[in-house]
Amino acid sequence: MPRNPKSGRIPGKRSSRVTPQGQAAGAAANISNALAAATQAFQGGDRARADAILQQALTRHPGQPELLHLGGYFALSVGDAEQGIELIRRAIKAAPKVALYHYNLGNAYSMRKQLDQARDAFQQAVRCDPQMKAAVENLALVQVRQRRLREAEALFERAVKLDAQDPRAWLNLAKVRMEMRKAEAADAAIRRAAALGSSVDAAFWSEAGQIYQGLGDLQKAEEAVRKGLEIAPGEPRLMYLLGTILGAAEAYEEAETLLREVCDIDPNAHLARGKLADLYIKSGQVDKGREQLSAVVAGDVKQLNVLENAAKCLALIGEFDLQEQVLLRILEREPRHLDARLQLASIPSRQLRESDVKLLQHAIDQPEADATQRRHMGFALGRHFHNVGQYDKAFAYFRQGNQSRGYRWDRDRYRDWVNQTCAIYTPDFFAERAAWGSDSRMPILIVGMLRSGTTLTEQILSAHSDVHGAGEFGSVSGLASSKDLLAPDVLRDAASILGMDAQACAAMAQNYLQRITAQTRHGEHFVTNKLPTNFQRVGLFSLLFPQAPVIHVRRDPRDNLLSIYFEDFAGHHPYAYDLKNLAFNYWEQERLMAHWKSVVPNPVFDLQYEDLVADLPGMIERLAAFVGIEVEPAMLRFYEQKREIRTASQWQVRQKLYDTSVGRWKPYQRQLKPLFDALQEFAPQD
Repeated sequence: MPRNPKSGRIPGKRSSRVTPQGQAAGAAANISNALAAATQAFQGGDRARADAILQQALTRHPGQPELLHLGGYFALSVGDAEQGIELIRRAIKAAPKVALYHYNLGNAYSMRKQLDQARDAFQQAVRCDPQMKAAVENLALVQVRQRRLREAEALFERAVKLDAQDPRAWLNLAKVRMEMRKAEAADAAIRRAAALGSSVDAAFWSEAGQIYQGLGDLQKAEEAVRKGLEIAPGEPRLMYLLGTILGAAEAYEEAETLLREVCDIDPNAHLARGKLADLYIKSGQVDKGREQLSAVVAGDVKQLNVLENAAKCLALIGEFDLQEQVLLRILEREPRHLDARLQLASIPSRQLRESDVKLLQHAIDQPEADATQRRHMGFALGRHFHNVGQYDKAFAYFRQGNQSRGYRWDRDRYRDWVNQTCAIYTPDFFAERAAWGSDSRMPILIVGMLRSGTTLTEQILSAHSDVHGAGEFGSVSGLASSKDLLAPDVLRDAASILGMDAQACAAMAQNYLQRITAQTRHGEHFVTNKLPTNFQRVGLFSLLFPQAPVIHVRRDPRDNLLSIYFEDFAGHHPYAYDLKNLAFNYWEQERLMAHWKSVVPNPVFDLQYEDLVADLPGMIERLAAFVGIEVEPAMLRFYEQKREIRTASQWQVRQKLYDTSVGRWKPYQRQLKPLFDALQEFAPQD
C-alpha cells in the first residue's frame, strides 16, 4: 500500500508513535528473552537450537555484547575454544569494561594453553572488577603454570582476603606454598582452612593429604587422609591415596590391604593396580609385582600416567623390551609425550637422538612445562651431554634439573637430630639391653651414602650360594613393625627408642626375620638389606640383632656426591639437590657412623669403594671372612647375576668392574668448587 509522501503514514490506519525509550525497552526485553531461551535450550542439550536463537537475536541486534558473550560461553562449554575466543573478543570490543567477558576469554586461552594471552585476559578482568575472586584465582593458576610462584602466592593471598571462609581458597594458597617449599606456611594455610569446620569435606582432606605428601611430610599426609575417610568411609580415591602414602612410609602391610581393596571395588582401577605393583617391587615381592604389571599392560588403560608408571616399574625389574613396548604405546597416542621419551632414553643401549635432544632443549624452557617435567628433562640432557663429553653443558643441565623444584633441607634440624641420637645411644645404653633382641646373624645390613657402592657390595655378596640379596628391602623400622606392633620411628623422634622394652624388641626381631626369610629362594642363611639410609637406624638394628654383621660402604666424597647430584631421586632426598647440603650431609653421615662403630656390639666392616675397584679378589676375601662364608668363584663374576636390582645403580652392577667411576669428578673440577669449599667448611675438627 503506497504511503502519503507528506505525512509518512499509512493511509487508512491510525498512527501510533513509539518513543526512543519504548524502543530501547522493547529491544532489552527481546535480548533478555533470547538470552533466557538460548540458555534453556543449551542446558537441555539442544545446542543447535541455542545457537539458532542467538543468531536470530544477533540479526536483529548486531554486535550486542551479551548475546556474543553467551555464544562464546556455549562454545567454551563444549570445548570449542576457537569459536569461543572469536565471539568473546567481539563482545569485549563492544563492551570493554565487563569483567566477566575478560574472565571467560582467559578461560578460553587457558584451554588452548596460550598462557600469556590467558594471563593478560585475567589481569584485565581483575582491573575491571578487583573483587572478582574467580578471576584473581585463575590469574594465580596461570602464574603457577608459568612458574611465577611469588606472584601466584600474592594473588592467592588476595583471594583468601576476598573470602576467608572458603577452604578451597586456603588450599590453593597451601598448594603454591608447597611448590615454593614453604612447609610451615603451607601447613598454616591448611590449618586455617580446617578451622572452618562444616565447610570442610572429604575432598578437602584428600587435597590436604596430597599437599603434605608433596612436602614430604608423610605423617601429616596420613593424618589428613584418615580424617577424610572418617567423613567418607570406604571412598576408593581416599583409600588409594592413603595406600600410596603408607607405601612411601614403608608401612607395606596396610598399604597393600588398602590398594587391594580398591582393586576389589573396581577391577579396572588400573592406577591402584599399578601402584600395588610398585609397592610389591619395592618391598621385594617381585613376582607379585610382575603379576600386577601384566594385568595393567594387558588392560584397556585410558590414563597415560598409568602406562607411564607401569613402564617405570618394568624398568626396575629389568623387563626392558616390555617397557619399550609400553612407552611406544604411549607415544602412538601422544607423540610429544615428554616423560615417555625420557624413559625411552634411559633404556640400556638406547641413546637420545639429535631430534630428541633439540625437542628437550626447547621444551625445558617452555612455560607450560611443569617443575617435574623440567627436572626430568634437565637430568636427561645432563646425562646425554656427559656421555658425549660436553661437560659444561652437562653440568648446566644437571644444575637446572636439580633446581627445578627448589627442594629445601634444614641443616640445623638434621644436626640436632644427629646430636640427640648420639646422646641417647651410649655404651651404657647397649650394656643395659645386652640380653634383648635375637642372636641371629641372618640379617646383613649394608649402609652408606647413596651412590657409594652399596648395590655393588650386595651384588658381590649375593652371588654366593648362601646369601640372598633382598635389595632395598625397606627400613629397619618398617621391617620390624606389624599391624599390631609399630617399631619406634627414630627418624621422626630419636627419643622414641626409649619407650621400647625387651618383649617388644623380641617381637620386632621376629617380624624382621619372618619377612627376610620369606625372601629366600634356596634356604640361604644370610639375607642382605642394602637400603643406604638405614645408617640412621643402626642403633635400632643393633637392639634387634646385636650379633648381626653391618657393612659400611664408603667412597671418595668428590665422586660420591657428584654421583648423587647427577641422579634424580624425585625429591625423596631433599638435601641431594644442593651442593652445600650434600657436603653437610656427608660429614653428618660420617660422624654418625663413627659414633655407631664406637658403641654398638655388632661387628662393623668398613668397605672402601676405591679399594674394591683396585683389588677385587682381595676385597672379596676380606668381605667373605667378615660375613663368615667361603669365597665362591661366582662372587668374582657378580655381573653375571640376573636377579632384580631396583636402584639407580641397576645397570652398572651388571657390568664388569672398571675404574672409570673413580675420579669421575675431575672433568667438573671448576663447577664443583662450591662443593669442595663446603666439604672443608663442614669437616669436623677432629
